[in-house]
Amino acid sequence: MTPGEKRLRRIFEADPEALRELRALAGRFLRICAHRLRDRDLQEILLAVDEVVSNIVRHGDLPEGGSIELRMRALEDGVEIVLIDEARNAPPRTLAIEPPGGCEESGRGLPIIRATFDLVEFRSLPGGGTHCRLFRSFSHRPWTRSGRNP
Repeated sequence: MTPGEKRLRRIFEADPEALRELRALAGRFLRICAHRLRDRDLQEILLAVDEVVSNIVRHGDLPEGGSIELRMRALEDGVEIVLIDEARNAPPRTLAIEPPGGCEESGRGLPIIRATFDLVEFRSLPGGGTHCRLFRSFSHRPWTRSGRNP
């Protein structure tokens, strides 16, 4: 751990009540430990974390009693969030930037996640599960249709 670095690690059951607790804990951590985030940034990050967790629960084929591990680090230059699950499905290979057109109810999570963070990594774990690593710098610039804002 580097000087000034703050960490959080907690394992949650993959059920709706525990996931509300995950979001609340992530929000408290960000408010206290990543105080350089503006409120809008904090809300964007929490929405994107909700999307990752929703995708795990909806599409992850979790075993009964499955869990999601949340790890967070407030660093000098930004915030790192890691979510580890026990899903039996492979992680997404590509992350679309643009959401689907029309009125689809699904398919918007990954574009939201990608637009919110400077770094988005998904990798399969040996024996099953997915490791999702997200990083958002304090100087984050949002995505636009033509790429990042200057």
